[in-house]
Amino acid sequence: MQATASEKKLSKLRDLVTFRRLASIWQWGLLALRTAWMKIGHRGRIAAVTVAATAFLALMVFLKVREAGGVGGGSTWQSAEIADVTRTTTLTLIADPRLKSVDQLVLRIRGNIDGAAQIAGGPLRPKRVSGKFDVADQASHREPTCVLSYMPVGVRKGKVNVEYQFRERQRAAN
Repeated sequence: MQATASEKKLSKLRDLVTFRRLASIWQWGLLALRTAWMKIGHRGRIAAVTVAATAFLALMVFLKVREAGGVGGGSTWQSAEIADVTRTTTLTLIADPRLKSVDQLVLRIRGNIDGAAQIAGGPLRPKRVSGKFDVADQASHREPTCVLSYMPVGVRKGKVNVEYQFRERQRAAN
């Protein structure tokens, strides 16, 4: 099956976000090692560097496991921003392809607009928002995609961000 141009762009964007996240984690780890090296005398440096490196590696492993969906029973949180809050917009939210089956969708929509708007679609009950808002919702959802619609009324400026996570059914322990 051939990937479409939009799927290829989405894949490149996910790779870039993952690379930037890992790059900032590496920078944090190097800063921790440098700080340990500078603050501790010569005799304690080896022990301090060992402790800092171990903590850094543990953090890397935890983040990788979480990214793979091993902690929390779902994909990582993803986000999408509505580019132009003055126009009606449709967002298509896509589940992480590593999920075997989707059972639930968790949404958190935050923003600040100078008018009013209605956000609806998928399992989300229609919400009317205005001013500064923070809407959270979760519902049973079995599809790997969800289409949300944003319909403004008299909005001239603002910002709206949608954070979402598709979750898979928790397996019973044997």
